[in-house]
Amino acid sequence: MVLAAGLSKRFGDNKLLQYFKGRRMIEYSISSAINADVGDVFVVTSRSTDIETSYSHLITRIVNASPEAGIASSISAGISRISRSYDSCIIMLADQPFVPTKHIRALYEIARREKVGIVYTKCQNWYGNPAYFDSRYFRFMQSMTGDSGAKSMISDNFHDSRYLDIIDCRYLIDIDNQHDLKNAEAIYDELFLRGSI
Repeated sequence: MVLAAGLSKRFGDNKLLQYFKGRRMIEYSISSAINADVGDVFVVTSRSTDIETSYSHLITRIVNASPEAGIASSISAGISRISRSYDSCIIMLADQPFVPTKHIRALYEIARREKVGIVYTKCQNWYGNPAYFDSRYFRFMQSMTGDSGAKSMISDNFHDSRYLDIIDCRYLIDIDNQHDLKNAEAIYDELFLRGSI
């Protein structure tokens, strides 16, 4: 589940539709989710976000009618849609375009192997998305509010979780403003040459 319903207030325009190295930003996370090949791909957007891409036939769009209510509203909208049909979900953020496909796949594989309810991403002292959640957390995820996102659920359930270190924290760059975009451009080529994007 790719969360792509943010209002981009700090960016000044819809950042996910900006072109970055020849593709719109939203296409990076969608492509990684599809190529991870661990299940169906859902993209949570606002009504105003046009996500028509070459990947459109491979995804299902879920509309968050109240994106101004914060990231939790996108999680709730997405989980409400899938909760009756799926036994787990990996949550990704559309403004983290560099997360490698192999990292997403590894989250799923660790969860299945270790039989835990949550597997989250960790780098140094930071932890959070992308993260895997078993369906036993779906009810709580549907009731979340505000901008806490999934991190609060992770911190409340360390006893039922594992973490997966990412090889380089730069893969987790979160593009919120124009300065972040410039930083992303500066590191893109080095990360891309590793063949992991």
